[in-house]
Amino acid sequence: MKRIISLVLVTILGIVLFSGCGTNEIVAKDSKVSRQTKETSNSAAKPEVIRIGSIIGTISTIAKEQGFFEEEFNKDGIKVEYQSFTSGPPITEAFISNKLDIATYGDQPAIVAAANGAGVKAVGSFTGGYDKLALVAQIDSDIKSPKDLKGKKVGITVGTVVQHMLYLYLDSAGLKPEDVSIVNLQPNDLITALAAKNIDAAVTVEPFTTVILAKKAGKQISDSTGLKYMAGPIVASNDFITKYPEIINRLLKAYDKAKKWEEQNKDKASEILAKELNIPKEVVLAGIISKDTDNVKITEDVSKAFEQTYQFLRSSNFIKKDYDIKSFYDVQFLKAAGLQ
Repeated sequence: MKRIISLVLVTILGIVLFSGCGTNEIVAKDSKVSRQTKETSNSAAKPEVIRIGSIIGTISTIAKEQGFFEEEFNKDGIKVEYQSFTSGPPITEAFISNKLDIATYGDQPAIVAAANGAGVKAVGSFTGGYDKLALVAQIDSDIKSPKDLKGKKVGITVGTVVQHMLYLYLDSAGLKPEDVSIVNLQPNDLITALAAKNIDAAVTVEPFTTVILAKKAGKQISDSTGLKYMAGPIVASNDFITKYPEIINRLLKAYDKAKKWEEQNKDKASEILAKELNIPKEVVLAGIISKDTDNVKITEDVSKAFEQTYQFLRSSNFIKKDYDIKSFYDVQFLKAAGLQ
């Protein structure tokens, strides 16, 4: 009987764990990462495979297509596997279920995951800026600024950075979330809903803003200048960090190599992302590549963005307990790789 009860409890725990992704509380796991590698054997340790996740239309796609990860790890017999996503919460789910080792995605779902004990940490940053987030509206809409959102249907992907951005837009206009009708949609569905005029407006993040404009599904009303610096962390599993600190250093070098290659080969980089996003490369060049960062540093802008996102999540009770946001990121691996 005790064995049966134990099995039932384990099953319930598993259900709670998977249903709590995104902005819900995640069952804690041991997430302490040593800042210094105490066992020299860890420095030489190598995994059989590295599982890399990413949002589509980002630097990970370029690194994959150019073979930068394979170039770095083939000589050690380490395989590389890739998984692509359109939003952040499913990436968190993949980390929790031990299906990813490292990934590039938005700071909101990553911070929620870390604060709720999912065992992840930011080791770098793959993008950033005030032009990564946008308020878009129907192509023939009379919406001209956030104040015009009152009473409108606004699409967002709940649990991602665009949720925070919507709240900032509303606050800047003296509005509250209750003043609009929030429609929760995945990024690709936001595009469809906007084009079909099923929603009045949406808050989007790159590369999806560029896709909307390219397909004439909507028009841009505003970016996030003066409101939010969008930071995109490179996030790794604490277990992977602890076991393979030297591999983390090398992964960051591969990401940085992709950033430098993108900067020097903008036309080719645009072609790669255009194929994945199914939009003209000229649009990708103007809307994404030309605005991208050229390094993987965790800069002061990035760390301040993490702090701002945390304060929003805590005040909104998406994170239910106080959390030291400085423990979310660690620059030691960037420094070890000579990148910070």
